[in-house]
Amino acid sequence: MPTHRFPLSGSATVRTVTQLASQLRALPADGEVVVDCEGLTQCDAAALQLLVALGQRGGAGVRVERVPEEHVWRFRCVGITPVC
Repeated sequence: MPTHRFPLSGSATVRTVTQLASQLRALPADGEVVVDCEGLTQCDAAALQLLVALGQRGGAGVRVERVPEEHVWRFRCVGITPVC
């Protein structure tokens, strides 16, 4: 299963997150997306927006997992639907 890693820095803006959401929508529908939030104070808000973007890719098969010790959010496609 492929993993796509996206770093978000402390200087991330709404524009940065919007661009990232566009990139996520363009990815193949399988695999895992890891969003690295280290140093980002608005990680929860950004992750919510990213989840919305992933939902637009086929939502029903997306699982979200927070990994505090790694400073990342993991969005996994779990194969529930053909598009995920």
